[in-house]
Amino acid sequence: NYSGVHGKKIHWPGGKEGPPPDIPKCGFLGNSPKCHGNELIIMYALFALAIFVGFTFLVVYLMCKQMKLNNELNNMSWRVRPDDVLLEVGRLYGSKVGLQKLNAENFSLQQYGIHSGRASIASCTSLPLTQVFTTIGIFKGERVAIKKIHKKKVDITSTLLWEIKQARDVSHENTVRFVGSCIDLPRPTVLILTEYCPKGSLKDVLENEAIQLDWNFRMSLIHDIVKGMAYLHNSDVQVHGKLRSCNCLIDGRFVLKISDFGLRTLTTPSEFVKDQNYFNKFMWIAPELLPLTVFPGNPATQKGDVYSFAIILEEIVVRGGPYETARQFMDIQTILNRVESHESPPFRPFVGQRDCPPDVLDLMEKCWADHPDDRPAFAAIRSTVRLIMKGFCENLMDDLLRRMEQYANNLESLVEEKTEQLSIEKKRTEELLYQVLPRPVATQLLAGEMVQPEQFECVTIYFSDIVGFTALCAQSGPMEVVDFLNDLYSTFDRIIGFYDVYKVREETKVKPTMKWDRKTKRENKFAIVDRNSLTICNILVRLGALSLVGPKFGDNYPIKIYLGTL
Repeated sequence: NYSGVHGKKIHWPGGKEGPPPDIPKCGFLGNSPKCHGNELIIMYALFALAIFVGFTFLVVYLMCKQMKLNNELNNMSWRVRPDDVLLEVGRLYGSKVGLQKLNAENFSLQQYGIHSGRASIASCTSLPLTQVFTTIGIFKGERVAIKKIHKKKVDITSTLLWEIKQARDVSHENTVRFVGSCIDLPRPTVLILTEYCPKGSLKDVLENEAIQLDWNFRMSLIHDIVKGMAYLHNSDVQVHGKLRSCNCLIDGRFVLKISDFGLRTLTTPSEFVKDQNYFNKFMWIAPELLPLTVFPGNPATQKGDVYSFAIILEEIVVRGGPYETARQFMDIQTILNRVESHESPPFRPFVGQRDCPPDVLDLMEKCWADHPDDRPAFAAIRSTVRLIMKGFCENLMDDLLRRMEQYANNLESLVEEKTEQLSIEKKRTEELLYQVLPRPVATQLLAGEMVQPEQFECVTIYFSDIVGFTALCAQSGPMEVVDFLNDLYSTFDRIIGFYDVYKVREETKVKPTMKWDRKTKRENKFAIVDRNSLTICNILVRLGALSLVGPKFGDNYPIKIYLGTL
């Protein structure tokens, strides 16, 4: 045992007052149960603390996310006031575009020309024809497309707010951006504002025969549709339901964009007319959805969108409407009944093998398969289209630039041809002016100069007149007199052309004679002015030898000549 010495003190490690224990607390090997019991308690406490902190963070995150979601849902920036919208008016009647505000108190659809469709309207101007494919407005300095919906009542519910948020969150180069909605107009009218695409819809492009659609162009449009739909199916919108060629819009860069997606609560009209246009929209609906559909878009499935895409492929291939061949000998209702009846084989649009590449035809047949499970998803369609695109120009803009370069090369020859035509017309105009006016005067006018009057001390004037012209006019028809005078003046011009003189045609009113009661006529005289009397005499000798025959009676009419000097 240890016993301390009086007056001596040992400095133990760790500042302890006494010696260490004979056996360590956790044993010499650290395996004593007493020691490990405390460590387990600490470990469990730390684990519980971590779970609590993690759960707290999760709750805080979910609360923040919910608050953010609520703020986005309650964000009413999508709600457009009528005073903030300026409509473009006057486009149909002139090149100048006027702006007019929406008047909520005295609102008239006919007044503003707002419609629910996308009708193509050609402007009636002297400029090249332009087309307006929808109602256009200005909102916050941006051009927007305006669509009208017949809606008797609009309740701002959580479902509506959620659909609006989904539409606002859609952001892709091949989807049309949702701008807002105007629900403060007199019922039953709701306006939806979206991004404006100046080239119209795919339907408008297919119907415009002035646009040449080669397969580079067509495959680029198909690729844009697939990319846009693949994005929508992976977004919160999940499904389109109203995929048609008129809902595939084309912007100024010829990029196709999908429109009219989502917003089911807001875009479903309160009432509608089952007319030809109504049933025409069913041509793109899948056969399994036809019996369930009251208004296009409800119900909607992703496989139904794939079927609609196949019908659009048929439109692009044949450059016509849905079921283009069948509609020539069937009405729309008969076509819909045959599609809905699930015939074997299924009734589908006719597309010849020579009309499109085999890979596109094979993709089309897969997409309009009768059973929904046999149709590929848009993710698989996108991969297939990428393989097909390897044989074509993948970027439409590159193809357009190549076309522009080719057009620029051909433009030089076209400019030369037009310049030559312009030069010929200019020469004709100058010759006509030289016949009316003296050549020095005409030259000054063509140069844009002011004609300065000239004065001569002595000139010789030659006059010619047709003796008995009054009797000639009384006994002849108007066209006979015109032909006679034309021959006379042409003969004079041919002779005078050999001399440098100043020619003047004089018309004086004289009193009527013979059968010309209470009417006046013009006495046709011809005068030539020159400073050299010898020139006038030479012309006189040649003109005096003329003997003209009357237009009707065959009588000879001598030419009466006056010669004077001033």
